[in-house]
Amino acid sequence: MPIAARSFGSSLAITTLLLAVFVLVASSNSPAQRYDYDCREDLPAGSLSVGFVMSDLDDDGDDDIASVGFESTYLLVFENMGSYFNHIPDSISLGSETAWTVDDVDFDNDGDVDLLVGYYLDHGRVQAFWNDGTGSFSSGPDVTLGDSASSPIVTYIRRNDFDGDGAEEVVATVSDLNSATKVGLFYLKYNDSTSSIEATTLRDDYARLNQFHPYHIHIGDLNTDSKPDIAVTAADMIELWYNTGDSIPFSRDPSNYDSVYFGQHLREIDIAHFDTGSTWDLVVSDYTSGVYVLLNSDTTYDLSEPTFIDTVVVEDTLTNISDLAVAGFFDDVHDTDLAVMHELPNRRILMYKNTGGAGIFTRQDDVVISDSNANPYWLKAAEINGGDDFELIYSDGYLKRIVVLTNDGECGDLNHDGAIDAADLTIMVNGWLYNEPYCPLWSDVNGDGTPLNASDYNHMVQYLFFNGPPPDSTCGF
Repeated sequence: MPIAARSFGSSLAITTLLLAVFVLVASSNSPAQRYDYDCREDLPAGSLSVGFVMSDLDDDGDDDIASVGFESTYLLVFENMGSYFNHIPDSISLGSETAWTVDDVDFDNDGDVDLLVGYYLDHGRVQAFWNDGTGSFSSGPDVTLGDSASSPIVTYIRRNDFDGDGAEEVVATVSDLNSATKVGLFYLKYNDSTSSIEATTLRDDYARLNQFHPYHIHIGDLNTDSKPDIAVTAADMIELWYNTGDSIPFSRDPSNYDSVYFGQHLREIDIAHFDTGSTWDLVVSDYTSGVYVLLNSDTTYDLSEPTFIDTVVVEDTLTNISDLAVAGFFDDVHDTDLAVMHELPNRRILMYKNTGGAGIFTRQDDVVISDSNANPYWLKAAEINGGDDFELIYSDGYLKRIVVLTNDGECGDLNHDGAIDAADLTIMVNGWLYNEPYCPLWSDVNGDGTPLNASDYNHMVQYLFFNGPPPDSTCGF
């Protein structure tokens, strides 16, 4: 039980409780940010091939996690408690069906973050779950994107206010296990007057390379006209769909659509600023070869004219690349760096530093996933605990879990908010005495090699309140 909710008989605990209520922040001359991802939290997802999304579902300022999986008939919501996640998730029934993917969307434009679930082998069905504003969800309307003779999987969902009406719409991809061509891209919009989801088929004739090809989507203003466009990896092809601003904002009219064959088995695609230019760039992963960045040097993408795009080969000797994450991982400049999931049999996250914000990437130390039975797949980057460091979050198919890897960086900053203060002391005592989650890596504040004991507690008290020495810069390393 957390310290703020328990009565104490010991003088030590009473002292700690009194100290914790001080609004006191100690400044520190901390060492440079350390990139390690050694602090790990495992969340029980209860299913293989877990799809998940990060979003502030209960409107408390912290990103929570919602997950689904094709072995589970439940939508799970893990609440972010500030410095750790609640390991007992809220469970929302999906009836008798299982799901493959989930995304956050304010479908009904009420200001609350709803969830949209894409089902597995249920005729390409997509269903909304309404948020009551506190993070509690109830089932809403659904729509079917397949037919009774097919076995489609909703593989990817992305949302934005595509038509500029204030409400968010969705683009989704569907892949069919039983057909080499019945793979589609769909545009979904909630109709408030009929309380229904309306689906428009943008394309339904993609060829797939194998039954599990995901067809990823990402969103960005590709042609700098202030409207959200979409980029899609379709087998061996990149597609760019430019937003027309119409009620159905995407079409394959040549003036609003572009495509190019690139690679052999494309997986993830993302959009970010990788260089100092003002235009958006692309990064794609090829399951059979590696990772590539396409730098856009013009205000409009034209994939048929390579003079507009400089292809940066980040790595071209890799296979089994499943997912990407982009964020400022390494330094205070926060240039957009890359994290790449290298799945079975490699089990590691490859880290690439964007040198000087020029779109030139240098490989750093890998984040090794040591579990011999692990099958990491989906990868995301998010700032989830109030600091300025990005965490890595991935799903593990075989071990049925979501793993949160915290990029801490300062000895004594146990809640990762960039300051060493009484809140960290509270976490220290809760972890020490009451087994609350904490990061042992940054708790050895006296540097004696033994994390989280009475000596560390006394060291923190002396530093915070009696002008004692700061936490040891090595933190016991």
